[in-house]
Amino acid sequence: MARTMNLLAALRQLACLGLPGKAALPEVLGLLRQLVGFDLEMVQFIDENYQLSDVHAPPYLTLADMHLYATRFYNSPREVEAIGWSRREIIHGGRPVVLLSERLRRAEVERTEFWDRLLRTYRVGWTCLQPLGDGPGSWCVLILTRPFSQRDFSARELHLLQMAQPWLNHALACVVEDQADNASTAQDAETGLLVLDPAGRLLHDSSGALRLLHLAVNEPVNAASLSNTACGQVERLFQRLTRQTFSAAAGHATQPPAGTVRNAHGFFRWRAYALDTHASGTSAHVALHVERRLPLTARLFRAPRFLALSARERDVALALVLGRSREEISTRLGLQPASVAGYVRSLYRRLHVSQAKDVVQALIRECRAN
Repeated sequence: MARTMNLLAALRQLACLGLPGKAALPEVLGLLRQLVGFDLEMVQFIDENYQLSDVHAPPYLTLADMHLYATRFYNSPREVEAIGWSRREIIHGGRPVVLLSERLRRAEVERTEFWDRLLRTYRVGWTCLQPLGDGPGSWCVLILTRPFSQRDFSARELHLLQMAQPWLNHALACVVEDQADNASTAQDAETGLLVLDPAGRLLHDSSGALRLLHLAVNEPVNAASLSNTACGQVERLFQRLTRQTFSAAAGHATQPPAGTVRNAHGFFRWRAYALDTHASGTSAHVALHVERRLPLTARLFRAPRFLALSARERDVALALVLGRSREEISTRLGLQPASVAGYVRSLYRRLHVSQAKDVVQALIRECRAN
């Protein structure tokens, strides 16, 4: 029980960090995974016409399969046949969480086309679906699944998801206006690498790299952007960077094939450069490196030792990571200076360090290892 309440407290703290909602999703889902346990998760953002406007999915879910799902199965009779619920029922049914098993048996699911073509591949079985958002344009559905070889979601786990729901809504609703980079704020990077042919067509990409570029250009992942024939902002960026790379390689005056942008998903940098092919008569390719920077405070919620701290110890640790003095922590948290000193000593003891700067380094090392 103590661990459960501590995880719920961590979720509340994360929801109130002020991060853009979609940017915080990996950490939010990581806390939920520890709270109730699941194998695969997806967050579907839905417009006022119940169409899929964006998707947050695990990086191992291939783009081809996401495109198949978005174009053939999403909210169709074929999907309802396999999960038991339409999006309209989930969003307007008045239930905080619904279960596949309320309407379907395992044998019924395993006879469907949806199971044959997608669910079986990713070992999707028992499923719970949680509606989030507070009105048209802000709807989304959280989908959590376990293999049929495991047990179904229990009444206690559904109750925990219900307890988490207002904080999930709070995190997802957060919008942060563009602001200048703050060099004093600890940052953490997520990176990806893509390889393009001379025409700017994607040949290879590391896990999650294409998703990073979609976030950088603020283009949602939906049926249109997943199509191989769609000419969206990402494809136009590929073509422009390829032209700039080969133009620069030929010695022509041009802009560097690089860029930066800050939006609701974080701060992004990208840089393209020519790859040597080492094979005569073979066209050169272009490598594109993309990086997203987020406040390291969000990543701390992936570190087991950070989550093992009490809620107040986490408040103090977050303030130390942000470079705040003990006096500032006392003022911001409404604590007596002696109380702040006590919490700092407790952090020293639990993290096996002897200085405030070592608290930060110990937490940073662990969260980067996770």
